[in-house]
Amino acid sequence: MPDSLASSPRAASSRLPVRALLVEDSAPHAVLVRELLRNAKGLDVDLDWCERLDLAMAQILRAEYDVILLDLGLPDSEGLETIQATHAAAPLTPIVVLLGNEDADLALSSVRHGAQDYILKGQLDRTRLGMVIRYAMERRAADATLRRNETRLAEVFAQMPEGILLLDSGCRLMFANPLAQEFLLGLTPDRVREGDVLPMLGGVKVEQLVASREADAAVLLVGEGWSGPRTYEARVRIVSGRPVGQRLLSLREVTEDGELRRSLDTQHRVAAVGVLAARISESFSDQLDAIDEATAELSAQAPAEGGDRSRVTTIERQLKSAGEMVERIVRFSRDQGGPPRRIDLAESLLELGEVLHHLIPEHIDVEVELEPGDYPVLASPADIQQIFTNLAVNARDAMPDGGRLTLALTRLALAPGDLPPTAGITAGRWAVASVADTGVGLSEDDLARVFDPFFTTKSGHLATGLGLAQVFGLVRSAGGFITVRQRVGPGARFLLYLPFAAQTEQEDKPAVDKPTGGTVLVVGARGRPRRRLIELLEGLGYQARIADDSAEALQLYADDGDRIDAVLCRADPPLAGGPDGRDLAAALHEFDPLVRVLLLTDRSPTARAGWGHPAVYGWIPAPVEVLGLQAALAQAMQVAR
Repeated sequence: MPDSLASSPRAASSRLPVRALLVEDSAPHAVLVRELLRNAKGLDVDLDWCERLDLAMAQILRAEYDVILLDLGLPDSEGLETIQATHAAAPLTPIVVLLGNEDADLALSSVRHGAQDYILKGQLDRTRLGMVIRYAMERRAADATLRRNETRLAEVFAQMPEGILLLDSGCRLMFANPLAQEFLLGLTPDRVREGDVLPMLGGVKVEQLVASREADAAVLLVGEGWSGPRTYEARVRIVSGRPVGQRLLSLREVTEDGELRRSLDTQHRVAAVGVLAARISESFSDQLDAIDEATAELSAQAPAEGGDRSRVTTIERQLKSAGEMVERIVRFSRDQGGPPRRIDLAESLLELGEVLHHLIPEHIDVEVELEPGDYPVLASPADIQQIFTNLAVNARDAMPDGGRLTLALTRLALAPGDLPPTAGITAGRWAVASVADTGVGLSEDDLARVFDPFFTTKSGHLATGLGLAQVFGLVRSAGGFITVRQRVGPGARFLLYLPFAAQTEQEDKPAVDKPTGGTVLVVGARGRPRRRLIELLEGLGYQARIADDSAEALQLYADDGDRIDAVLCRADPPLAGGPDGRDLAAALHEFDPLVRVLLLTDRSPTARAGWGHPAVYGWIPAPVEVLGLQAALAQAMQVAR
């Protein structure tokens, strides 16, 4: 049993009660400590004394102490081993080392090995000893409060529906709650433990993820899961206080409802509406063709002047307007507006800038900002023009009182593991085009739906809601991505990312520079479509011959096939009983195995899968545009007969 050196009775409730253990082999020193503590201001010390370390270890197991005063020169233990053994037996109890001489190295080593403080025996007095014990008590109380708070915080983090990571300034993992540890298994190639540097998350460099991020900005990460790829939304927040540079990273699984899923949903909606639009436009186009034929007959019979001529002119004007609307819907439903080829996006934007000066009213300033250099992309020139024209017109309508429209073009080079600016962009070189305005801007709800088909913020009969949906589809068909952001201040900013075309020894050239000439048999087209085809063919240097149906086409080809270079017909009949291009191609092929048939269609390549035939040399998107017609005819004419 230890000797009891009670300092004073516990009658004075204003004094701090302290249960202390003194481990000291010198009796005179033990008596001195007792006397100093008896008179220590504000302390009521109940002191136990042990002369050996083994006796102290046994006493620590029997009683709980507020502080341990420890001599390092005991009969059964000396030096740092004494501190280590005592700290192991009472890890939560403050230890104050009593040093016989002023040894700075031993003092610092004592603190590093578990002691909370030290005091020299030669400098013992009641004030210094009382201060050291009081500080030890306060430190113990603070440590206990901190441990309780840490336990509560750990319990809260363990129940959170998000993964929480704490990283230091060197991207070292300081803490990860259970859900974050689970997510890390799929986001990192190797197992990461607390204290390890975290180099990558979902293929993205962590140092890029945490550096210079916008406040609370969301980044999508893709990792592996038991059932396939999983998508996580990561948000980075700066931790205030010390140590400086810490980051809190939250992870939320959004495989089912994240930004990537919303982007896919938008693509699916655009595709579904495209199919519906194609079917509707076919029906309207057929009816317009019939009206057009009847109008042509009325126009031929109507007098040159008078009420009848005025009414016919009105019908023709409205018919033209309706035809243009149908063509817009069909273009929206198509995958692309012409054959893609290698173009310089900078040249296209400069040319478009000149056009926009005539399209945009004078009270809107148009600026074109290009980072010098080439921007080779693989895309349809017609699609590029359509994309930027739609965005420019949209910006114009958002600035009825004037403003500024800015077209800009820069480059983006992503290395493997670099953080992409938006989901889906892979490593490589990208052209980044932006269309920014200073108009009325978009609300949060509008930003989420801006690319949805038939969604519009405009009013009036011209607001179809197809413009931005068409832009979205055209950008995706070119292998690119498009996002929209609310600008700092008024207006909105659309960002387009198009991949650089692969380097080639010689840039792709248009299909043909000059018309080659020849005769094309046009089958089945009537009224407006027929006139359009004849105009285009003659403009390309071809002669057009007409057949109203398949029977007439077969007869003309039988009589004069040697002078017919190609046959042009719809793939599927627009009217009941009309010529079916596929059946006609098969019939002509039986008559002449070298016949060259080109089929018009408004169906996508996927929808017309399986429609191939040896006689079919090409497909031309409807409504017909000059580039698509020129390329298809040039390809067919290159084949020897």
